[in-house]
Amino acid sequence: MKNIKVGCECGAVQGKIAESDKPKGRRLACYCQDCQTFAHYLGKGESILDPEGGTDIYQVAPSQLTIQQGTEKLRCVRLSPKGLFRWYAECCNTPIGNTVSASIPFVGIVHNFFQTPPSLDQTLGPVSMSIQTKTAKNKVSGENVYETMPPTLMIKTIGKLIYRSVTGQGKPNPFFNDKSDPIAAPMILTKEQRHKFSNQ
Repeated sequence: MKNIKVGCECGAVQGKIAESDKPKGRRLACYCQDCQTFAHYLGKGESILDPEGGTDIYQVAPSQLTIQQGTEKLRCVRLSPKGLFRWYAECCNTPIGNTVSASIPFVGIVHNFFQTPPSLDQTLGPVSMSIQTKTAKNKVSGENVYETMPPTLMIKTIGKLIYRSVTGQGKPNPFFNDKSDPIAAPMILTKEQRHKFSNQ
């Protein structure tokens, strides 16, 4: 077992991800419009997104992530009333990760939150696939490129979520309290706000 250091750009928020020697999380690049909107909402499109508009994300169980410092700096935004809970550090607008709800054992950690020199490839392995490329800014090249969410990924993800639920990997969850409420009240963007950030 090893710990992977994570933290925001200014250092106010610090934490770790517990991983096996051979990482079990899934690393992928998502090109959906919502991930792009989130990046622009934080004012960090250039540092979060690749040239085609993709976000490098590492998917883990909530129990793997521990926030050791700066919990009071965590903030949350939802792009719609039923959208993902998108977490970031208020101090420097560093994206942290995406969650669905307290009951679903899933966190998608955004690459900016990692502190893993010399490279994520050496720490986590390469990006395994690119998804939702239908809304990419330019053509996405490489292997395992999908315009939408591939059915095989959905099936594997559901299976992994069931396994995590059964084995108790959904708790503790650094983003939700014991009553399953988010630790920071999410800001829900209006349609006008969402349109503004989605068109940058």
